[in-house]
Amino acid sequence: MEKKFGVIIQGPVISYGSGGRNDNPEGFNSTDTIKKNIEIISKYIPISNIVFSGWSSDSEINITNINKIFFTDPYNFDYLNQKRQFYTIKKGFDYLSRDNEIQYFIKIRTDQFIPNIFWEWILSSYQKLDNQVLVSEFYNNSPFAFGDFILGSSKKIFSNFINSQESNRLSINGSRNMVFKYLRYSYIDFGFQISKNYLLNDLSLFLKFDQIYKSWNGCVNSSFFSIPLDIYKDIEWRGLSMGKRFENLQQIFTFKAYYNGKHTFKSFKTEYGRYISFIKIFYRKKLKNFYLKYFNI
Repeated sequence: MEKKFGVIIQGPVISYGSGGRNDNPEGFNSTDTIKKNIEIISKYIPISNIVFSGWSSDSEINITNINKIFFTDPYNFDYLNQKRQFYTIKKGFDYLSRDNEIQYFIKIRTDQFIPNIFWEWILSSYQKLDNQVLVSEFYNNSPFAFGDFILGSSKKIFSNFINSQESNRLSINGSRNMVFKYLRYSYIDFGFQISKNYLLNDLSLFLKFDQIYKSWNGCVNSSFFSIPLDIYKDIEWRGLSMGKRFENLQQIFTFKAYYNGKHTFKSFKTEYGRYISFIKIFYRKKLKNFYLKYFNI
């Protein structure tokens, strides 16, 4: 048993997605997935080193053999749910950090089944966690961006990563926002200066794409590493393996030294269009609830 590892299972019990190939608009009940993960993880890591960190609305979940902590949602406006995500990750980290034996932390989602092969791999590769952050995947043609389905590192670096996410937004793109926050918080030199203004950072991405791509290419492997694709393809997301849910994993989820497509003004416009749509929907709901509450409509 690897007593120096702790695992945070984070997220809602009912998972929906936000559109595209990963969407489940009818809702996916993650209870069985959580139980399967616990069964697998506890073969390698003491069950006392596993915590489910979620929302008070899920406190009745029928899981009895691990630590469970629940919280009331403190956020009103949260584009892409990143504040909520890192709130429960941090709470799980704080809970497990009380055990001084735990020196490495892995965060997984409630709605993803992580197979044996991943745990065997990371437990044999844990030295990399001393200096790098484990991420689920990188993205082709997309600098300063990676997947956060799985996150892991040593205690100090993991703490820095989750604490960095409390700072103000640095990009409208969720993944890039997360990466910029961490690099800026950790004072990691990556070849260009990140502005405090997220709009300027996003404008720079297509105005100075060559420079930014080169900078990311130069620092990515010193600060981060990702799950090998032969393991990644067997992860199940809401009941489907990544290999079935996404086509051309090699093309989509790797970062290559040379790009074959740039981030353009069209990409910039699309990302900000999603943000504006989110704001409109959010305030329509707020206005509707206000009228229902005060005018009994």
